[in-house]
Amino acid sequence: MTDLLQIAKREIKMGFRNPWSYSFLILFSVFSLCLLLINSQNEVSGYSGVTVQC
Repeated sequence: MTDLLQIAKREIKMGFRNPWSYSFLILFSVFSLCLLLINSQNEVSGYSGVTVQC
């Protein structure tokens, strides 16, 4: 288990050396926040996050 954590830490450090990883992280974060903002503004009547049939 500790070997797996060491390998994961090393891969994360190596991955963040690439300059495109930061730009992808920023673009993905902005895109996710935009989707959350759009979803919070549009309330659809008759539907909810969990649907239960009785």
